[in-house]
Amino acid sequence: MMVIKLIFNHLLLAFLALELVQSFTTTTIQWQPSIVSLSATPEYDSKDYFVDPNNVGLYRRFCDHVQEKLQESGMFESIDDLPSQLSLNQATQNRGGTSSMVQIQNFAMKPTGSFKDVVRYSRVALLETIDLSNSSSGDDGTVVTHTEGIQVLNFIIVPSAQTDLPVLGIDLVRLPGDKNLLLLDAQPMVDPNPYQENWKAWYAEHVGGDAPVFSWGGDFPPPVQQYVSPYALWTRLQPPQEVSGSEDKWDPTSIIQNELWDAFTSHLDIYLDLLRQQQQQQQLQTDSSKTNNQAGYLEYRRTTDPAKPMLKALYGEEWTQQVLDEVLFPTWME
Repeated sequence: MMVIKLIFNHLLLAFLALELVQSFTTTTIQWQPSIVSLSATPEYDSKDYFVDPNNVGLYRRFCDHVQEKLQESGMFESIDDLPSQLSLNQATQNRGGTSSMVQIQNFAMKPTGSFKDVVRYSRVALLETIDLSNSSSGDDGTVVTHTEGIQVLNFIIVPSAQTDLPVLGIDLVRLPGDKNLLLLDAQPMVDPNPYQENWKAWYAEHVGGDAPVFSWGGDFPPPVQQYVSPYALWTRLQPPQEVSGSEDKWDPTSIIQNELWDAFTSHLDIYLDLLRQQQQQQQLQTDSSKTNNQAGYLEYRRTTDPAKPMLKALYGEEWTQQVLDEVLFPTWME
């Protein structure tokens, strides 16, 4: 029954969980977290940590864009009382004589004014691996974009539980070895989905076509398929390799920074337009005969999130559970 309830964005990551965890477990022995847990380090204070603007991860640009667009939309405002220790955490990784900083930042936003009838919550989690041996001092204004190691952007907008609006679910994951799992989708809560066609033109422009950049990443298990939009961007980008019949290199980093960026920004614009239309109409699409499964989804994510082993190894079990309960999948939304 719980599996059937997974109708939101991490249904897809659940399908990928085994691959993600297997990839991480091949390197866990070499991870050396600087933070074991909050209980083991009572002096922990996020003010002791500093996010260097001169050294950014693969998805920092995406994260900045999300925050700017949500603020500019007038629909959201930052949650100022988010505990500072849950906003930022950092750990060191030492592998093969190379030191890296693995940092996670969490940003949460709530709806404003009449948009409270349309939206419940939004948040973005950004995890970056910064190579300390190849970092910019910032003295000359140089900004270094670090693309190696684990790089993750996880972004959701959860609509009101009284609507049949889709959940915006975006998961962009780079794993060690330059393997990339990319998902953008407005995931349906009801069948038939009354908003499906909103992304038809977007899909044709950014995903479809005769020679698609984002080929389909593979079929999903039957219980999941009914909750995947037909216009989802779901793909796996592998390490650079020769393209058949061409001398050009197939570079996933370039694709992420260009084609994926264009698809990402356009997809978000369409979703925000949908929220705005719903608010202006002042009439929410509801169907009392259909069950909203947000509570089941949130509980599942807190207890079985595929990223939990990685976060626990880096930042400790107590901090990981606290950030899941209070920021990533808040218990107050049940």
